[in-house]
Amino acid sequence: MERERLSKAVVFLHSGTGVWRRMPPTDLTRNGLSFDSPVLYALDRGEDNLRLMDFYPDRRFYRYERAPGVVHGHLTPLE
Repeated sequence: MERERLSKAVVFLHSGTGVWRRMPPTDLTRNGLSFDSPVLYALDRGEDNLRLMDFYPDRRFYRYERAPGVVHGHLTPLE
C-alpha cells in the first residue's frame, strides 16, 4: 500500500496479505496509540464502517481486498 502514497486515509481490510507467509486482517490493524498516523487500518465490518467514517470526516476511505492465491491485492476508494 506504500506505493499508493496514501495520506489522511483509513483502509478497511477485507482480506489479509501474503501467499507464502499469510497474515490475516487482524494482524494488519496495528495502529499507533494516538490514532493520528497518516494511514489508519481497520477491519472491514460492512455497514458498521460508516460509524468510523463519520468519526473521521477529514479522511479518505479505502477497502483492501486480495483474492486467494493472488500475490497483490487492490485498494478501492469508498465514498
